[in-house]
Amino acid sequence: MRNDFLGPEAITRIFDKAVTRFHRLDIVVSAVSTGYYPHISQITPKALDWAFAVNPRAQLFIAQQAYKHVTFGGRLILTSSIEGAVAESYPGLSIHAGFKAAIQAFAQSLAIDFGHKGITVNAIAAGGIEHEESYLQAREYLPFASSMSDDDLFEVSKARKVPGCISS
Repeated sequence: MRNDFLGPEAITRIFDKAVTRFHRLDIVVSAVSTGYYPHISQITPKALDWAFAVNPRAQLFIAQQAYKHVTFGGRLILTSSIEGAVAESYPGLSIHAGFKAAIQAFAQSLAIDFGHKGITVNAIAAGGIEHEESYLQAREYLPFASSMSDDDLFEVSKARKVPGCISS
């Protein structure tokens, strides 16, 4: 089920709907993210609170509901990001990388909490994906991108794993 939510009450409602519809939950995949990449000089308290609410906070409350509803032997998969797992980063990724690293730490700790129920907990540290705004994002992150053609930019961004651009 797809849904947009931030608060624990909305998360509880969507889980209740899913249990009503499917009668049981064997797997929960939490794929939440902000796409918010401000430079450190541009971060405001309001924006930081919003990014926190979407990334680690929402996933923690999703995990809480998964603990309550997922069947014995089930799965909880949280979505992290490659930026949360590697030292190499780009300007503006401090919030994104930090919150995604927190999700990886949550997954490791939650695996212990869920273990007695036979439920595995994993975090997927996905890289960027190519989409219609990939080149715009690459132009924003790569300091030399303004002088490059779209084809050259795509090749460089793939090699550097720029957020928003596919890496193979």
